[in-house]
Amino acid sequence: MTAADELRSRCATVDWMAATNGEQGVVPMICSTFTSTQELLDYVWATFPPRRRPPPRTYGSLWLLRNRASGETVPLDRSGATPVAAVDFVPGAEFEVVMLPPET
Repeated sequence: MTAADELRSRCATVDWMAATNGEQGVVPMICSTFTSTQELLDYVWATFPPRRRPPPRTYGSLWLLRNRASGETVPLDRSGATPVAAVDFVPGAEFEVVMLPPET
């Protein structure tokens, strides 16, 4: 098994292309790093390129993390009780960061 295969066997990917106008691409994230969806969302927010990062606490109003296969978005759970496996953040899964249109 190559190093790339080993990494893929432990990671889900997060695609930033649309959300960052190509500044950031597809990023592998080791699934075992995160125990809750809150940890995952905090990490994704902190990983935004600084000039594209939305204000804190805007998940669900300005941006979302969506599972590409199911189309489901990761629910916000500030309690930290929802495990990442509950939203299928497992090796091989593909997610994308989605910016929401501003409310008018």
